[in-house]
Amino acid sequence: VRKLVPADFLADEALLQRVFALLVEAHYQTQPNDLRLLLDALYAHIWVAIEYSGAAQSAHVVAVLLALEEGGLDDAALLSAIVAGKRRPRGNLLAQRMANFSGEANWCRERSIRITRIAVAKNWRRRHVASHLLADMKLWATAKGYSYWSSSFGFRSELLGFWQSAAAMPVYLGMHLDKSSGARNLMVAAPLRPGAIQQLIASAASDLYAYLDYWYPRFLVELDALDKRALQHWSAGQQHAGPAGSVWALKRVQRFVAREIEVAAVLPALAVLQRAAPAFGMLDASAAPPGWLPQLQNIIAKAPAWSILARELELAGQAAVVAKLRELCAVLQPPTSKPAQRE
Repeated sequence: VRKLVPADFLADEALLQRVFALLVEAHYQTQPNDLRLLLDALYAHIWVAIEYSGAAQSAHVVAVLLALEEGGLDDAALLSAIVAGKRRPRGNLLAQRMANFSGEANWCRERSIRITRIAVAKNWRRRHVASHLLADMKLWATAKGYSYWSSSFGFRSELLGFWQSAAAMPVYLGMHLDKSSGARNLMVAAPLRPGAIQQLIASAASDLYAYLDYWYPRFLVELDALDKRALQHWSAGQQHAGPAGSVWALKRVQRFVAREIEVAAVLPALAVLQRAAPAFGMLDASAAPPGWLPQLQNIIAKAPAWSILARELELAGQAAVVAKLRELCAVLQPPTSKPAQRE
């Protein structure tokens, strides 16, 4: 296994051709832009596994790992905007997604490295070559002071074992199917050193376990029950206790009202509040309009059947139902809070 730098490709065009050909062979999403990453992107890092054969010890590239740097952001205003979902800086795909979804800026504040491609020649697969590449990358990243490593890929059950064996944890499952692959995006992460990010990863994995109970099967119609159980079994190894009841849930609701997170992210929180008290008795609903409770309970029970909900609520469509849900959530207040007085 060897880490390459752009100078290696400039000195050996055949090496560049072999690496890029392997990426194209293994990944349908490989594009000409990836060639630029290999040649001149300072934030891109490449590892290769090379087989030497014959009397002349000819070198053959049998596997490639491509990874990109993320995070390391320290601008407080930018971090706040990312958490609020108002900014999405390029080159920080997983870091900014997790910062927004979890409400934790440390995902973007900490330096990380995200694997974007692992390509292995067909006759070298199932021989632990990818694991060796990943192990070398982790050693390098740890020495360079990165806090965690991650990856994002189309969910397929046969891929879970590899990432699980690498000690990664599932931290995010996309709510939309990719138009090209037809797969749902799964994000995984693993700490490279102890600290706050280690707890964030454990917390995200534990939260995903809880979300799946609400999302499946309504939001995840194509997901097999065995796949759902496999994801939950994978994330269940965390010691973190999971979403912290009503306090955690109410914070999610408040972020939804502020338009920081989408509707699929708030519904599990509303379900937590409903389980704690079916009539949401722990909240101050004095400002709620008449009939608010059955409306809220109906949306929690039937989402994402937006057309049915729109008809029952006499609304125009999904956007109107989501707006109605946001309106209902906005009037629910913690029992200790009071509406601001107008001056």
